[in-house]
Amino acid sequence: MSVLTQFTGGERVSSIVGAPVTSSSMQNLYPAAGATAALSGAMTAATLKTALSITGRGRINWAAIYCNDATARTLRMKITVDGSVIRDTTSASISTANSGFVGLGGGFYNGTFATAVFYQPVRFGESLLIEIASSVSETDKATFAYAYEVFV
Repeated sequence: MSVLTQFTGGERVSSIVGAPVTSSSMQNLYPAAGATAALSGAMTAATLKTALSITGRGRINWAAIYCNDATARTLRMKITVDGSVIRDTTSASISTANSGFVGLGGGFYNGTFATAVFYQPVRFGESLLIEIASSVSETDKATFAYAYEVFV
């Protein structure tokens, strides 16, 4: 019995069912998740771009994407664990700065002091790939935020 299967039963996530959490306060939400945030860089309309790629074992706990301005667009996040797509979500049209969705996990910010985040830990044994896309060709107009752990 391997160390990993001893504690997890050897299960592997094949898909995440349910709608991602949407938020209009992502700049306030992701720090509460202990997440790292990075600008999207140059993106071509409707074309997936690698936001995070990890080879090896680990666990992704939280991931989100949001807009940095009020240009109308949709955002997409595709999460692939050990070669299997577990979530592929495209938002409705977003035209409010700082709005987006949490693709893995959850949370809310009510505008004052009430912030809550919820981790949804997903283990990977070989690889993790998260890709993002915008419906608009643009540079640094979206932010990707994530929290993960790497195992030895």
